[in-house]
Amino acid sequence: MNLGLGGMIIPADKRYDVAVHNMDPWNDPRVRKAMAISIDRQAIVNAIFNGYAEPVGVPVITADISKYQYPFDQAAARQLLKEAGYPDGFSFRVISYIFAQVPQTPQIMEALAGYWQQIGLDPKITMMDFCRLQ
Repeated sequence: MNLGLGGMIIPADKRYDVAVHNMDPWNDPRVRKAMAISIDRQAIVNAIFNGYAEPVGVPVITADISKYQYPFDQAAARQLLKEAGYPDGFSFRVISYIFAQVPQTPQIMEALAGYWQQIGLDPKITMMDFCRLQ
C-alpha cells in the first residue's frame, strides 16, 4: 500500500513551489521516521488481516521486506517530532481509496491515522476513487 500525503510534491514536479513545498514537514527525515516508527505494523496485520500477511518495511521498493523494518516506538516518535520542531504535531491530509487488490486499504488508513494521532499528529483522511496514472 502506498500513501498519498497531502502536499507532497517533489522538486522535479512542475507544480513544485519552493516557497510552499520547501516548508512541508516531510522534508525533514526525522518527521518521516517518526511517522514510520509510530505504526505497529504487526498489530495491523493481526487486526485487519487476521495474521495472514507480513508487515512491510519502509520503503517497500525492495524484495527484502525486513530490510527497512523500524521498531514500533511511539515515545521515540514523539521525541523525533519535537527535535524536528513539531512538539505539538501538525495537521495534514492523507488520501485513502478502495484498491481492488487490497480492499482493506480504508481500514489500514484509519489504523495509520490512529497511530499518528497517538503521537500528536492530526491526519485528515480524504476518500477518493482509485485511478492509475499513466
